[in-house]
Amino acid sequence: MDIGQVHQDLKLEELPFSAVFEQAPLALGVAAPQSDGELVLLTANRALRALLGKEDLGAGSLRPWLSESDYERLQSFLPAATLPATMEVTIAHAEEQINFNCQISAAALDGVGQSAYILTFEDISARKESEQRMIETVGIEQREDFIATLTHDLKTPIVGANMVLTALLDGTLGALSSQQTEIIGKLRTSNQALLKMIHNLLEVYKYESGPESLALEDVDLVGVIKFCAEDVKPLIENKTLSLRLNVPACKVEAVCDRYAIQRVLVNLLGNAIKFTPTGGEIIVSVDDGEDEVCLKVTDTGSGVNPRDQHRLFQRFWQGEPGRRYAAGTGLGLYFCRHVVRAHGGSITCESMPGAGSTFRVQLPKVPPVEGFGESDLL
Repeated sequence: MDIGQVHQDLKLEELPFSAVFEQAPLALGVAAPQSDGELVLLTANRALRALLGKEDLGAGSLRPWLSESDYERLQSFLPAATLPATMEVTIAHAEEQINFNCQISAAALDGVGQSAYILTFEDISARKESEQRMIETVGIEQREDFIATLTHDLKTPIVGANMVLTALLDGTLGALSSQQTEIIGKLRTSNQALLKMIHNLLEVYKYESGPESLALEDVDLVGVIKFCAEDVKPLIENKTLSLRLNVPACKVEAVCDRYAIQRVLVNLLGNAIKFTPTGGEIIVSVDDGEDEVCLKVTDTGSGVNPRDQHRLFQRFWQGEPGRRYAAGTGLGLYFCRHVVRAHGGSITCESMPGAGSTFRVQLPKVPPVEGFGESDLL
């Protein structure tokens, strides 16, 4: 390519600078400091006028477009701009009454008889927002990594303490008085509740940190129900509740992750125990359908206000009863929703204040997927 010929054909030497300046896609301006210290924008091209939101922009101080601190920074910045240099400021848009982040690049103009600078303005709001999101994401990940490590470290001594308490209650370490048995029983119950919260924290962290494969196998859900009922037996006895299992004598089988479904059922039973007053009843049932099974946990507890039911499965959400009756993380039902949806199923709640609640878990007999992560909540 003959560059000289191209120059001649386009008549670049004859093209007026003012036309090039006005039509440039970059937001350009020429500024000069005045004897009174004001920094005046002598001229602005079409792109800069659009960026500032003022088409009839004439020569005038840059002060109205900047905060006082940014204006002072620019005043001291320009004399040093003998070479191209940049700084970031916040610009006030004239029409939309908004502020946006802007990067100003400056270079001194030579041979014009006075100190003057050509400035380019670039809206970097999108980039700054992206950087902020990245910082926040990293911060959240670091915080959740810390929480996961902390809760994992807490789990070991609590499990160890529970083993000692169980040995005491079993009489392995010697006979106890009735008063000692009662006190130690309450300690073990409190520890079990704490362990449940720690398990929820750890498992939610595990499932949100990346896709998690389900350990699928043929599972007898009647056996799962009986196992979970035995697991929460101390909590049931502590509140003098009645737990009734409405299950068939034969097996009810489904392909699922046994441990994950056990955790779902224990969470649902834990909530039912928490919100059911002394002397109340909890019923666990299973219905065997052609293509799916239905697990139900029904209680005679305080119930859930209809206006709050759509928030039951949200992360960290707890209704007034939850905050009033007992401590918790607000992650139990959120975790349940993760697991059930990973199996291709659904979890719902039917409840009225003062009339108890029924949580229904619908599971396909063969799940359509084998892994889950945060995307499954969308």
